[in-house]
Amino acid sequence: MGQAGMKNNWKRNTRYMGVFAVLAAFFCMIVVLNINTGNVQISVPEILRILFLKKGTQVQMNIIWKIRLPRVLMAGILGGALALSGFLLQTFFSNPIAGPYVLGISSGAKMMVALAMIIFLKYYTLVSSYILIIAAFIGSMLSIGFILLLARKIRNMATLLVGGIMIGYICSAVTDIVVTFAQDSNIVNLHNWSMGSFSGMTWANVGAAACVVLPALAAAFLNAFWPLYRAGPRSGYLDEYRRRQALTGQRVLVTPRRGTPRAAQVQGIDDECKLVVRFDGESRPAALNSGEVSVRLL
Repeated sequence: MGQAGMKNNWKRNTRYMGVFAVLAAFFCMIVVLNINTGNVQISVPEILRILFLKKGTQVQMNIIWKIRLPRVLMAGILGGALALSGFLLQTFFSNPIAGPYVLGISSGAKMMVALAMIIFLKYYTLVSSYILIIAAFIGSMLSIGFILLLARKIRNMATLLVGGIMIGYICSAVTDIVVTFAQDSNIVNLHNWSMGSFSGMTWANVGAAACVVLPALAAAFLNAFWPLYRAGPRSGYLDEYRRRQALTGQRVLVTPRRGTPRAAQVQGIDDECKLVVRFDGESRPAALNSGEVSVRLL
């Protein structure tokens, strides 16, 4: 059983590493393509020479280092942040369709930006981008707060997901009402903000985004392994964690103390090192308590 589990775990890790390698190569290709594309065409050898040797004409160096490279890096950082947020929401709700748009988080951010933009432009000619960022953050936090309030009453994740969709529709309705009574110039500004743009990005913007996204990324990964740190190296937790992780993807027979044995497929392990399986004929996975059931390979 141990050798089969280790072999299956090795194949899975190899497959994941291969996928990540392909994605990394594809990302590098997209970065070079984005730097190459524009009104001023710069060949790939010249791009590599400017990036690594810092040799080239002053115009080409300014185009790459001050315009195109910050824009590409900002797109990569914020795109990764969006992917991370979607992954965390899908993990929390145990639903592959959960995300900032589905749960109404993006709608809440847009609602607060619409209110802030219209209120501030009524008294001022310009609105700072930091005000819009703060407004979007407050709106997203309000949406998440309502979802967490619903979570105290609703235990079913699918129903809670529907509640998030309802919050999104409410926020969109409020935004539409605000837009109805807004001036045409404010509507255009809100539309341009909602579409988004990476033009005009500077290294200061890239640094600010990195200071927010990278610590959040590190915290998300550390949170996944927090039970290992909490248990300590001598508790035997790590050995049990690895043993159960090796069962991922295997077909097993689960025998409760009192009940009928049932076949299932191992989905993985949760934060409490409980084995998560999906029984045959059921759509939702279940976490097993090791003291109440016995598990063996089929």
